[in-house]
Amino acid sequence: MKRTLVAALCVIAVAVACTPAGPQHDTAADLAALGKVRDAYMAAFKAGDAAAIGALYTADAHIMNNAQPTAIGSQAIAAALKPVMDQMAGHDIVLTPDKTDVSGDVAYETGSYKTTMTPKGAAAMVEEGRYLVVLRRQADGSWKLADDMGNLPTGPAPMPAATKAPQKAPPKK
Repeated sequence: MKRTLVAALCVIAVAVACTPAGPQHDTAADLAALGKVRDAYMAAFKAGDAAAIGALYTADAHIMNNAQPTAIGSQAIAAALKPVMDQMAGHDIVLTPDKTDVSGDVAYETGSYKTTMTPKGAAAMVEEGRYLVVLRRQADGSWKLADDMGNLPTGPAPMPAATKAPQKAPPKK
């Protein structure tokens, strides 16, 4: 009985050791592909093309930006961006990655962004902030954004200082 158990455990150990690992990916190729997603995002933003930006996201993606409701799904993301893009005469964005990491079919990137948007008939507005994105490899091997969060590096504007109520003069005697 003991020998049978030991033999069975040895067979299982050999079978597990000989089982091929999951698919191996070329990290350099993955990082290059992620860079192309970033470049495509910047190009679509500069063109003011909300539909092209939305197409870079998965069907169940989440985008969470400052003071905006969360948009879920590539179509909702495009729909949320369209009115903003349509109000602008000019769009520019620079994404500067700080760290990009790939683990199998999931990747994430952190970095900073600078947008310059010019409303029709008004002066340009510049915003600088930070971002965190999660990307997922698709069945065809391409990468799409799955989660996207941007935030401003500064806190909200300070509250105005409380003013003292004027004091009444003491009553005369």
